[in-house]
Amino acid sequence: MVSPNLFAHCDDALCVAEDNAVAFFASKTLKKFREERFTGARLCGLYTQPSSDGKQNTLHVMDVEANWYVLSIKPVAVKFSTTICLQSDSVPSASAAAGRSHGASSKRSKTVPAEVTSNGIHEVHFYERMGHLYAILLTDRAVYEVALKLDSNVSAVKIISLPTAMPDCFAAVGAHTGLVVVAQRAQRWLQFSLPKDREDVAVACTSHRRVLPISIQSMACSPTSEAIALGGCRGELVVFPDANNTHFFSDHWHHTPLTALSFSVDGSTLYTGAHESILLVWDTTSYTHRKITCDIGTIHCVVPSVSTGSRLLLVCNTATLATVSLLNMTLEVCVEGIEWASSEAYSGLVVDRWMGQPAVIVTGLPNVLRICDPMTQQAVYSLHISSQQETIPMMPRHGIRHAGLLGNGRVLVTYESFTPTSLPPLLRFWSYEASKKRHEEAQTIYKPHDGEIFALRVDKKNQRVFTLARESVKCWEEVFEDANDAIATAHRSWRNQSTNPTPTFNVSDMILSTDGTLCFLADDCVHVYAVAECRAGEPWTKICCLVQNSSTEPLRHLLLNETTRVVAAHDGMHVFLWDLASPKRSNACCVIPSTSASTTITALCQFTPHSLLVACEDRSLVEISCDPLNSFGNSLGVIKSTISSRILHMVSLSSEVFTDEKERQVAVVDDVSGFRVINVSMPRRKLEEARFTEDATRSAEAHRAADGDKKMVGTYFRDDVVWQQANPGSEGDVLDSLTKTNRIKKVNTWLRNVLQEPSYTVPSMASVLSLYLRQQNGLG
Repeated sequence: MVSPNLFAHCDDALCVAEDNAVAFFASKTLKKFREERFTGARLCGLYTQPSSDGKQNTLHVMDVEANWYVLSIKPVAVKFSTTICLQSDSVPSASAAAGRSHGASSKRSKTVPAEVTSNGIHEVHFYERMGHLYAILLTDRAVYEVALKLDSNVSAVKIISLPTAMPDCFAAVGAHTGLVVVAQRAQRWLQFSLPKDREDVAVACTSHRRVLPISIQSMACSPTSEAIALGGCRGELVVFPDANNTHFFSDHWHHTPLTALSFSVDGSTLYTGAHESILLVWDTTSYTHRKITCDIGTIHCVVPSVSTGSRLLLVCNTATLATVSLLNMTLEVCVEGIEWASSEAYSGLVVDRWMGQPAVIVTGLPNVLRICDPMTQQAVYSLHISSQQETIPMMPRHGIRHAGLLGNGRVLVTYESFTPTSLPPLLRFWSYEASKKRHEEAQTIYKPHDGEIFALRVDKKNQRVFTLARESVKCWEEVFEDANDAIATAHRSWRNQSTNPTPTFNVSDMILSTDGTLCFLADDCVHVYAVAECRAGEPWTKICCLVQNSSTEPLRHLLLNETTRVVAAHDGMHVFLWDLASPKRSNACCVIPSTSASTTITALCQFTPHSLLVACEDRSLVEISCDPLNSFGNSLGVIKSTISSRILHMVSLSSEVFTDEKERQVAVVDDVSGFRVINVSMPRRKLEEARFTEDATRSAEAHRAADGDKKMVGTYFRDDVVWQQANPGSEGDVLDSLTKTNRIKKVNTWLRNVLQEPSYTVPSMASVLSLYLRQQNGLG
């Protein structure tokens, strides 16, 4: 649930709390121009305070550990920071009461409640009263108030006590009245505290509890009066003009959960929004309303501008930011961003080029595919998909699991999964329509495999798509129009050109070489197939199998480093490296990157032309050499990640143009904040080497055999495909071991297919051999 206290809106900038950083957007264009990171704790409250002369706006930021930061917006700079101490008792001291009455900072308390140290602060709201700034802090069991002054000794006192630790509690505060309200989502109660209840120093702070006629979904307090507005789980709107009075106004225009609720700056207008993508503007005097159609998905929260009351900020479905002009009653600017808090919403990411620029495709959202700019981390293009999910009572955790780009972005390929529902998965092909400036669905294939697809890869050179499932791997090609076709279709269709059974049912990942001649399938080993020419009904030629003897777990994050011709993958504890210069030796280099025996590997990517980057559970990033000629498998450096959460996927953004620069950008997906771009700088000094073992000892005979195998590996990455056709050529080609092996396999396949025909169609063996010899000599 997106909370309005994570946003701040003024003329200078639009501020958004993104995990442990504040992103600054231009208020008119909504373009991201700055990001300010803090100590690492999650931020839970923002507030913009204009100066007395109106020329300078100040941003107040607070995180879950009660660290308070004061920033100037123009220019962006931290002016002050301190830590607030929370008192465990609800009886304020004399100095604390004086701080609430006269704005003085109270004396620092050394007592910190247990719920704060264990779970932290959930929400922080700010309000101004009598020329002083206050903060309201919501924890598991209580609500605290603190008078904020630029003093290092700042403490808070408890104003509302909750009987037990209640989940899904949230708060609302009157911006200039000091009214504090706490409620629990989907429940029928609220608890509030008035400023007069907190003025008596001699007694403990008192609060009031009220039973509600609806199950509450959202809540807002008027900035100028003691009015409370409530939104229900079924779309009901309830407004209490006075918190002390039980009289209320109710309406039921919305028929979906009322997720967005906010008062205007002067309190004369109330804004409501729900799943209908329509913003209602209510007059709090006559309770009449006007409609503003947005068409940008579910409205999660509404944030009015503190500088200009005629502009609103809308936070809509899947992190869409939009501004609304109340003068024109229209939507002004809309830009799609990134999930504010993913909670493992993303299933992966793909780094590719879009319109000539590097781009990141994030997958896993239920109904939208985003192509993001890695610098601003905003979406430059979004493909909204309306499909079978309209019939699902609850959205799946992962919708679009895999995606790929072909033809410089003119063709999009998506795979949608609806587990655990009974709806079939979909493989869709999208073609770009220049007249509509968007992709249109060209073809939908229902249930492309019998089971779930584990990997989807695109062959950009030959314009093909490969999909991997438990039972088979398939090659999809575009069907070109024939002059003899009776009907010409508007979009070109796609078909399954070839299917090959998987070597085992434990396959987990797949990659393709850049030239599209090799396909690598991973179970607990790596199987290499020749796929330059996939023909219908013919099994793919298996070149070799790269084995390892350390683990039986399925390998993940399969990589091919074509610079050093090394294949890499990992299981839970080990990273395996295979030197393709000698695939028949099957002596994988097994590396244990972490110094802790209990730490598992979570992600793997290529870092430099000669090294890999490994992310571990203990937040360490390890660089491993993949150069067979220099420290193969050794650790080159270890640093601690700047991300406190677990990294699930990562891809280097400099994979297309690798240089030897010290700092590199890596796109990552973690299990808390979703997609982000981090800068990784590895020290080039010799650090402690990671422990590594080898499945088979590299003997002197194996090293001598590598010189003879280099000639064979040279054909793996050639651009031409003549080597797969197994045609007789010069004397040197006939003596080549790979060509001879390939010919023998094709002969055996051909004979097996002939001999498996029904008995009445099988020719004599003499005829079979005669036909074969004539074909080999070009006579048949």
